[in-house]
Amino acid sequence: MLFFEKKCKLVLWITSSGVGQYSITTLGQYCIATNTYSHNVPLIGLSSSQHEGLLDKEMSFIEILPDSLVLSALKKQEKDENIILRFFNILKNNLIGKIKFYKKVKSAEVVSLNEKAVKDKKIKLIVEDNIIVVENIKRFQIITLLIKV
Repeated sequence: MLFFEKKCKLVLWITSSGVGQYSITTLGQYCIATNTYSHNVPLIGLSSSQHEGLLDKEMSFIEILPDSLVLSALKKQEKDENIILRFFNILKNNLIGKIKFYKKVKSAEVVSLNEKAVKDKKIKLIVEDNIIVVENIKRFQIITLLIKV
């Protein structure tokens, strides 16, 4: 009997921001199926020199406020290039949420878990530049948004 395992390599991006200061970013991993019993994940390091770039020194792909809204899914839509964002309210009271993206949002709408449009008039979405305001989030409610950027 053969046991197949994935032999993976973790890829990191390491940059120096000054003497003794480094920033490490995980770029992901790639795996190859093998029939070994190895449990090691060799590290591949990449480095770059300090340089001027187009991005801010710190930025987020997405920021969800307040902290009581918990992200549960962020993925590409199954049939299109749009973004599916799922989050839920962990508090016992209703609240207003704010989602900030790194780039301008064209539109947003509430969808079901299987990514079909939902006409929920209780949830109000306001899209302004790169911010989506979600009003009237009920306690313990799960909300899925289809976002076009």
